[in-house]
This record gives sequence, structure tokens and C-alpha cells, in this order.
Amino acid sequence: MAALKESELQFRHLAEGSLQGISISDGEKRLFVNQPFADMLGYDSAEEALAQLPYPQPFVGTDKEESRARKLDRIRNGGHGKPFEARMMRKDDTAIDVLIMDKAIEWRGKPAVFATLIDITERINAEQALRASEENFCRIVELSDQGFCIHDGVKPIKPTPQLREFLVTRARRSF
Repeated sequence: MAALKESELQFRHLAEGSLQGISISDGEKRLFVNQPFADMLGYDSAEEALAQLPYPQPFVGTDKEESRARKLDRIRNGGHGKPFEARMMRKDDTAIDVLIMDKAIEWRGKPAVFATLIDITERINAEQALRASEENFCRIVELSDQGFCIHDGVKPIKPTPQLREFLVTRARRSF
């Protein structure tokens, strides 16, 4: 019995010292969450998250059913899945983007799913902002009467139609 208590204490230290959110569930309810998981979803404590957080996890849209199906499959078939991205709702009803990795485990003698979560909201927002900026830049270039060229430092890679037209016209004048 002392070995079991020691093992549980070691797990608690590892889980609470993790930067990742950790959730353990049995397909019907959440059995354990760590403080980083509670923080990620806006709860003051892991206990509050366990007591108040709806199950299945507060996924947005189709992510809810997909997550539940993945967990049940993991419990039935074992193993671990590939990391996947999903959107979850925080306690204050704001959405966050998370990267999730799950694995079938045995928890207190019964099959369960151990999931680690990383908040990737900032990365997703930065990617969206970069895409929007690239689209704006492309629109400016397309609408401009100036010629532009992307090059690799040695040769042109992608000249705009305006630059091609300018170069062709200039070449014709030279002959």
C-alpha cells in the first residue's frame, strides 16, 4: 500500500509541475485534471474544474463529438493517437485553441484516457494575422501599376505582370 501511495504522490508532483494541461477521463466523466488544465480553461482550481466543467470537454462545434468518439475509441482499442487541434470554451465563454495528445491508460484498475493539452491560441492567431497580412500585400501588389519582383538574391522568382510588361516594352524599344 505504501508503494501505491508513493506512486500516486509522484504522479501528482509530475502532473502539477507540468506546463501542459492534463485530463484523465473514462469516456463518461472526467476523473482528474491538473492545475495547468484548470488555468487554461479559466478555473481557479483543479477541484473547481472537475466539479463544474461540463463533460464531454467543452469543445466547440464538431470538435465535441469528434473528441468523445476519439476517447471511446482509445478506451476500447488502446494505444495513443496523433496530436490533433481543437477549439474549447473557457469558463468565461471565450474560445481557445488547443493541441491535444491522448493515450489509453489504466486508472485505478479501469480503462481511461490520459490527455495532455497545450494552449496554441497565440500561435493560431499569429498564423491568421500573417495570412491576412500576406493577402493584403498581394492585393496591394496586384492593384498597383508599379512592377514588383520576388527574387532569391540572384534571379527573379516571381515578377508581377506589371513588371513583365514594363520589361517587354523596354526590350522592344531597345531593338
